[in-house]
Amino acid sequence: MRLLLVEGYESGTYPTRQMHSFSALIYSLFMAGIPVVLVSGSGIRATQSTYSTLLIQGKEIPVLRLYGIISETALPLLSLVMKKIAGEYDMEWRATHESDNYKLVHVRLGLITQSLRGIFRVKNILSEELREIFDQEAMFARLAQRSRLRQEIESSRRKDFRKRGSLDTKRLAITDQGESVDFSQGAFVSLSRWDFLLVIDQIVTPFERIGAGPDGFAIVSDMGFEFGYSITSSFGTKHFRLLHGEMRQKERSEPLLDAARSVLADMVSLLRDTRIADIRIERKLMTTETNPGERGMFYFEIALDEPFDRVGRDEKYSAHSYSKGEEEFFVCLRRGPEPGSGIEEYYELIRRVYRRQLLETWTKPTKALDWFLIGIFKGVTCELASLLRFDQKAVEWRRFRQNVDHERVLRQAVKCRIIESDNDYLSLRFEYYEVKPEGETKPVVEPSRSGGAEKGA
Repeated sequence: MRLLLVEGYESGTYPTRQMHSFSALIYSLFMAGIPVVLVSGSGIRATQSTYSTLLIQGKEIPVLRLYGIISETALPLLSLVMKKIAGEYDMEWRATHESDNYKLVHVRLGLITQSLRGIFRVKNILSEELREIFDQEAMFARLAQRSRLRQEIESSRRKDFRKRGSLDTKRLAITDQGESVDFSQGAFVSLSRWDFLLVIDQIVTPFERIGAGPDGFAIVSDMGFEFGYSITSSFGTKHFRLLHGEMRQKERSEPLLDAARSVLADMVSLLRDTRIADIRIERKLMTTETNPGERGMFYFEIALDEPFDRVGRDEKYSAHSYSKGEEEFFVCLRRGPEPGSGIEEYYELIRRVYRRQLLETWTKPTKALDWFLIGIFKGVTCELASLLRFDQKAVEWRRFRQNVDHERVLRQAVKCRIIESDNDYLSLRFEYYEVKPEGETKPVVEPSRSGGAEKGA
């Protein structure tokens, strides 16, 4: 029981020239009754015209095109299909049809389509997004409906651009006519907060072909990261200038921590004063004393109040971050049942922990502005690690600012945990874990909440 999954051209076709080796392959598959399923590298679009293909040795080879998905999605999906066929349609698949290859391949392609329908009959995220992948007309109609809905949304959003307040000229730095105007990349511009929210909200959009979830969060977060670390560096120059000259051997000392707290307070004040967000520090920057072999860590907590300034579309998406709930779930899986307890009791525990984690994940929504702020404070955290000389990678960052790999290491050392979230409130905890030198042989574990004493007020 076999089929061949082919990643063809973006046009939804495949090589059919007589001299091409693929023509010989697909013809031999046809003669053996093995069906071919076709996708493309970025997904065959249901809205594009269907291109005709050349006959191969005088025969038109039937293939099944799957629209809007790529091979990484199609492969596990087709594995489910073949399992379903083996269990429910085994006799139909193995029927020979008296050497009629056309009928044999068409029957098998029909069984694949029928099995896909059976899989998508169960209502879940998979069926909601993929149920028309084998039906070009149905997917085209669905995309047309979504396009009309998108036009209605965009039409209503035009009203949002009239919601800005009057321009307060006193808050703007007006350049005299005799001075030259700075149009360099380092210059700053002023715009209303409403327009700013509309701009970053517009970046985050669903995938166009199948509307399968938001895309653009990484862009918004990267924008925030660049802003966060560069502004923090400017504040750090003021607060750390004298300290680093006198205290090179006293890393993570109390004066350095106080300077880092001042930098963090300046950043929060800037975000409030520029009307970007109503943010406050919930817990000042602290560090932990660690045991040998454990990674050092510093952290701080911020809270964001947002009871106003809702953008018209303002779609909200779940923020998936590693949490204590996930940690509890994986610990339960690793430990297995307690001695003397039954498997049913253990199964019920796993189900309960997993359900709680699932519900918490989907009840902690975030907006585009939240992801921008997460990026900002990731950048703040990385720059604070550099100013605190927290580890060798952080110290070297000043010399390797343009090194993408070096930046990635620092960004991965930062964890953002959602403490609390609802429609009008978001509380976040940012943690930076010491990056051990390459070749470190000591065991590396995160310090537990009870294993280290907090240092700082």
